[in-house]
Amino acid sequence: SGLSAGYLWFQNSELSETLNQQIITKSEADLINMIELQAQNYSIQLREKEREVNLIASFLSEQVQIATSQQAESNTYQTINHPTGWKTNLAEDELGLAISPLAECSPEMIQRQNAVYSILPFLRSIHFTDPTIRSTFIVTSDQTGLIYPNRFWPDGEYTSPTNPDYTARSYYQETNTIRWSDPYLDIDPEITVVTVTAPILVDGQKYGIVGIDFTINTILSTILETKVGEQGFLFLLGSDGQIIALPELAAGWLVENTSRIAPEHYYDQAINQFVSDEVKENFDNSNLVDILQIGGSGIFQTHLISGDAYIALSPLDDVPWYMAVVLPVAETTSFMNQVGDLISQNTSVIYFLLAFTLVGFFI
Repeated sequence: SGLSAGYLWFQNSELSETLNQQIITKSEADLINMIELQAQNYSIQLREKEREVNLIASFLSEQVQIATSQQAESNTYQTINHPTGWKTNLAEDELGLAISPLAECSPEMIQRQNAVYSILPFLRSIHFTDPTIRSTFIVTSDQTGLIYPNRFWPDGEYTSPTNPDYTARSYYQETNTIRWSDPYLDIDPEITVVTVTAPILVDGQKYGIVGIDFTINTILSTILETKVGEQGFLFLLGSDGQIIALPELAAGWLVENTSRIAPEHYYDQAINQFVSDEVKENFDNSNLVDILQIGGSGIFQTHLISGDAYIALSPLDDVPWYMAVVLPVAETTSFMNQVGDLISQNTSVIYFLLAFTLVGFFI
């Protein structure tokens, strides 16, 4: 009977271990599924900005193309000559214009600029329908720059740029397809801004670029307020591991206290450098960097300040960011009971956003 009891204990222990491993495997799969849906959700929201910047670029391409076949006319705007050699339109003009000293003001160039300047009603409409847009800017190979609304005259004074060559600037040279900037703080540190740019192509050649600066505060606040289980949370990283959004829930897990969790503290900080020393060592021994470099979804288990936790990551589509989630290992069982609802909610949101985006393309 002693042998039988021992055998049964062994069998039960082995069964328990098998069930435990199945729970772990299922939890990891569910966590990956959930974070991938979260990433897809925010990808769709950001893709609307790509659509807007592409619409502007397409409009400008058509207008400049038409202008090249027309007879040159005089300026449709009044300009001021500055001592530095720059020319601008008036401070009270809605659409700011700054012409570099390097510009060759030929009749053909003036005709192209008239065509570009005709974008004003279109920009008014886009800014009116999308209040998250802070500004829209246009830079051309004719060495002209435009911005809506006009921000070339802060406090009523125009300050000439130190570099007169628009086309030598990195954001101009690097925009050959859709390009996203890293998030940055606006003049108002409460506002987080991202820039998306697109090339303006005329006859297949790059004539210029258009960019939209927009706030992502609404997106960030949703991420920061999302709880996963009782103590789990979401956060947002750049593809290089730079922190974009980190909630107060991270205190006690990634950092010791909430005093460090503020954008002015963590912007431009890599996650594996910002966390506490104990967590930093564990991150260095994990495959976090590998996941970010490879570019796909991934999950790993590590020890954080308050205990063992899973960290899962998934890239956003077309945007160089990663959605990430921290879930305490102790909550995996309860998480499995909730994850179905979480996935269902996110799937419903994604279907709605997809339908809304498709409708937008046909309006």
